Amino acid sequence: MLIMVADGMGGHQDGDIASRTAVERLSQIFLVSRDDFNIDKAIADAHIKIQTVARDNRGAYAMGTTIVGAVLKSNECIFFNVGDSRAYRVRKRNILQVSVDDVDLGRYRSGMTQCLGGSITVLPRPHIKSYDILPGDLLVLVSDGISDVVPDEKIMDIVSTTTTDCAFKLCEEALRRGGGDDFTAIICAA
Repeated sequence: MLIMVADGMGGHQDGDIASRTAVERLSQIFLVSRDDFNIDKAIADAHIKIQTVARDNRGAYAMGTTIVGAVLKSNECIFFNVGDSRAYRVRKRNILQVSVDDVDLGRYRSGMTQCLGGSITVLPRPHIKSYDILPGDLLVLVSDGISDVVPDEKIMDIVSTTTTDCAFKLCEEALRRGGGDDFTAIICAA
């Protein structure tokens, strides 16, 4: 199984197109090559596809997206990400961030160091990590609209104590804390 969160950049419409294109392209590749799914090649393909769509639709505008995902196998999960959307594994009331933030915290403001599409011409290099998965583990994928304002411990509390609506509760918590970005969350139980 493949699960993903893509968080578009470049304005509402452009970001929506970029994130949708990334999810569609990665899903298509995964469906054709489940057992041989190559995350590096799939990410490169999606990056090029987004850049082509941007050129065809609007010229060279910086339409881009972050992506975080997980490929679930029987007792293993392969996490991947490009950008600042995050993945966590929650196990027995312990939370572990398994993604890497592609953010440069410069002197004056932070900036994205890589994304899919956008004005970056270098192919993105996804961060890929494999972890064992045990019954009861929770996989949490969130956009930066949540992780920027909701501390990891609060994310763990919400997903560990809430049942069917924990993704909605994470979004509500981000809104309550004054988050100004969009909020997306997927929670998957092992």
